[in-house]
Amino acid sequence: MRVEGQQPSGRTHQSETKNPQQPDRGHFQNWDVEFTPTLGSLLNQLAEFLEDVALEFKPITEYLCQVLTLKNLMRTASDLRHKSEKASIDVKLEYTDSRSERIKLKARKELNELEHRVKKGWSDFKDDVKAGWNKRVK
Repeated sequence: MRVEGQQPSGRTHQSETKNPQQPDRGHFQNWDVEFTPTLGSLLNQLAEFLEDVALEFKPITEYLCQVLTLKNLMRTASDLRHKSEKASIDVKLEYTDSRSERIKLKARKELNELEHRVKKGWSDFKDDVKAGWNKRVK
């Protein structure tokens, strides 16, 4: 069944899985109404596609679930925050002419570095204690 008033383009519709022809200046040249996919078949095809993608990425997702833990994300966020603060101070140091401001910035940079090392060391210490405790309890 063809839609009336439209000229066929000579191309036949291949299968239900392919999209209807793209519009040419807002008008469809050839639209076979009987071959238009139904919403149900489109949803089924989408579901099959997503299942195939999930199966292909399963090894990667399993690895990422092991690596991307909350602890690792928090540690990475802390490291990024520290690097951005350090870079900000470096930029300010480069463009300031005031000697007192330079001294303040250098002191702040050293203090931030010390705080970051202490925080990281404390986190590592807590992890070691937890791991040791869990070994003893088992």
